[in-house]
Amino acid sequence: MKYFLTSGYQKGCGDLIDFAGIIGGFITLFQPTVFVYLLIGFFVGLFFGTVPGLTATLAIALLLPVTFGMEAVPALVMAMGIYMSGIYSGSITATTINIPGQGLRVIR
Repeated sequence: MKYFLTSGYQKGCGDLIDFAGIIGGFITLFQPTVFVYLLIGFFVGLFFGTVPGLTATLAIALLLPVTFGMEAVPALVMAMGIYMSGIYSGSITATTINIPGQGLRVIR
């Protein structure tokens, strides 16, 4: 599958922001297959972050062999979804039932 990634440098642009690269990244992210991998990563990270004792780092470590057979962009997007939702959802159990979901959420 071809992803729409641009080079990031165009002759004559100087120090301006390359909006073509930003738009290309959003186009790549919202392709149906990549977006499905993002949702899968989000829900896996949500589960691992919500269960006390499981962390986002553990989720990535356990699901790393799954990403070996994938292309680079969907694998990185899925890992990003796992990590970001896992870190965020660690505070769900901390606020609802006063049990920290991750070691980072413990107040000393």
